[in-house]
Amino acid sequence: MTVRAGVVLGLILLLAPAANGGYYRVVQDGGTWWFQDPAGKKFLSRGLVGANPGVPEAKFDPANPAYCGLRFYPDPGKCREAMVRRMEKWGFNTLGAGSEEPPSGAGTPFVLTLSLGSRLGVPWEDPGSEEAKVRMRDLLGPLSRLKEEPRLLGVFLDGRLGWWDEALFLNVLKRSAQKDPLKKGLVDLLKERYRGDLRLLTADFSLDPEPMRFEGVEIAMRRAEFRPGARPAVVDEFAGWLAERFYSAAVAEVRKVDPNHLVFSDRYAGFYSQPVARAAGKYVDVVALDLDPAAANGWVAPFLVESLHKASRRPVLVSEVSVASGENGSGDANRGGTRMTVGTRKERAAAAERAAGMLARFPWTVGYHWYQYYDEPPGGGDTGPQGYATGLIDVRDGEYRELGDALARASRATVAEHGAWPGETGLRRTPQGWRVGALPELPVVDGSLEEWNLATTWVPATASLAPFERFGDIHVAWHPEGLAVAVVYMDFRTQAPAAADSERDSDRLTIGLGLEDEKPVLFTLKGVQVPLDPDRLEAGFRPPEILAVRGGTPFPPQGRFQVAQRSGGLLRVVELFIPSVLFKTERMNAGDSVRACVSLRLRGNSREFFWPSPFRMTGSADSATWAPLVLEKG
Repeated sequence: MTVRAGVVLGLILLLAPAANGGYYRVVQDGGTWWFQDPAGKKFLSRGLVGANPGVPEAKFDPANPAYCGLRFYPDPGKCREAMVRRMEKWGFNTLGAGSEEPPSGAGTPFVLTLSLGSRLGVPWEDPGSEEAKVRMRDLLGPLSRLKEEPRLLGVFLDGRLGWWDEALFLNVLKRSAQKDPLKKGLVDLLKERYRGDLRLLTADFSLDPEPMRFEGVEIAMRRAEFRPGARPAVVDEFAGWLAERFYSAAVAEVRKVDPNHLVFSDRYAGFYSQPVARAAGKYVDVVALDLDPAAANGWVAPFLVESLHKASRRPVLVSEVSVASGENGSGDANRGGTRMTVGTRKERAAAAERAAGMLARFPWTVGYHWYQYYDEPPGGGDTGPQGYATGLIDVRDGEYRELGDALARASRATVAEHGAWPGETGLRRTPQGWRVGALPELPVVDGSLEEWNLATTWVPATASLAPFERFGDIHVAWHPEGLAVAVVYMDFRTQAPAAADSERDSDRLTIGLGLEDEKPVLFTLKGVQVPLDPDRLEAGFRPPEILAVRGGTPFPPQGRFQVAQRSGGLLRVVELFIPSVLFKTERMNAGDSVRACVSLRLRGNSREFFWPSPFRMTGSADSATWAPLVLEKG
């Protein structure tokens, strides 16, 4: 046994033992999901990712110092005791991903990560072939040794796979159906969707060489693109078909080796394709999501977890959540990725406590796992080109006391709080309308949402067009000088840039506003989240164009109309301040009644979510179906 394996084994043995006999399960009680231990006790998994001694001494690089526990605890037993003591103090009850698998023995729950997709090139290669299934069996050796291990909470099918719907579709479309089984399956879907009609197909796709008959799509293509304004439904059908091949094959192979333990999906990396999640839910016990908070104060976008649960119909394990701090003891620059980063340790602790508390309150989650035990090395390592200070200790073994205390407080509240969402969160609905709180000061419209109390401005009644669950959240607040609206949503368009020169080639945000007894105004912002440089999202976004205005005053109005956009990885934010003069009043006051509607449509009208519900944007400024709002203080 290696020193590192021995240390982790000791960690497992020293932590509180699981009950004798049986295996872990997931259960739903009163609409709230839980893990259930072998003794029948429900619990929420509070995990720590990477609970291990760090790099071996032989691989320690002073020029890029990664955490090496045995540099601070030459005795493996002392290293083990420090990890055990810290995990207990911080309130963790599970060893998350990146913690080495232990041999059999009593101890705390742990997880195992398989590589049943990445080792086979999934989703870019066919996971359903006999050859792929044979390779999966070869990769299941570690699981076969643990199939009767009572401490094993469950197994991830893989880490992060690239389920990028559009890019994946176009990549396969360029291949030859004679040489590639995925292209053959795609051609079958195209024939069914377009009924073998080449004119219908080429209305949605620009292909080179251009086929003369439908069968011509089977050959390899030099170029394959969506037509301007097109985002065909067959893209989602292909993603679901391919995911079905992977999950059905992978779970079947796992069950042959180990029929006892829970099977988790691969870990969706802050984004998930809803057709992929629907396919996963047919086979796995739990779906897994790595996420970052949507704002620096730790607010987690509720739609991310709720819509994943609804699409998959399975409980959600947040397999990775983190906040990095610019103030850290490791010299980390926190660059080269998209992790949420704040300035100070105190800010990070507050954000972490809020994020953990929200995740615990969601009834759809069965746990959250913090990334990770120690900071990344300042020069980066296996996780990326630059180090992030997300750990509970720095690379010099110094504890971040504020973060540890915050997560411990969140942990103590989990049992009482689990399933309590939404409680008092969000706008309150009354017979007179939705109660909207006031901003304490004029917002700095920059997309950060720092001035927003997101817990009071969140709109709980948004919906989307079937077959998709909502892919964003809406926030509303007011100030005497106008109304503030923010939309937080998920998209991945940068993976396959849209063609130009079409109104439908960009996301469109439509907002309607009007005071009672006054003519309402309805306008659409075209070109939402269009980057100045597609290769450098940090360069910012083009100002959106006003596509249409109906009712109200001429546009642009006098006053302080502002729009700002931000991208945090695949999570997008559009923040607006709409001056009251736009809908014919100089100043708004508590007690005023307002009607409002919000709709966000993605490129090609492929998806839409909106508020209120049920509601459809008609293009007119008829506010009869809009949401009634009542402005109140605070």
